[in-house]
Amino acid sequence: SPVVAFKGVKVGDFGGRTLSLVSSSTMTFHPDIPEAHALQGWYSSEGQSFNFKSQSTGGGGGGGPTNFRREEMKTLQAVKDENLGMNDEGKPDFFTSRATVIHIKGDNIMYPACG
Repeated sequence: SPVVAFKGVKVGDFGGRTLSLVSSSTMTFHPDIPEAHALQGWYSSEGQSFNFKSQSTGGGGGGGPTNFRREEMKTLQAVKDENLGMNDEGKPDFFTSRATVIHIKGDNIMYPACG
């Protein structure tokens, strides 16, 4: 179980406590600081036997129920393969998606605005 340290994050209260990384934030796995070593030592010696209550409330993103049934989960490829939102009856299909950005191309991340 890694120790993860955050610095310079924005703390929010929407749907429980949230931490948001901003451009000046840092996130470090296994940081080499005394507090991280103490936490890891405590967890290894006794903390792993504790039962912790989850602090996540699964706060929702824009407009949709936050509770779901696992058997209804689909990949985005399955949504595409099933042509959801493309039916002939003109009825919309609603779903919520959650994704993680794994790469941001840095060479042209910004463009000049018209002015």
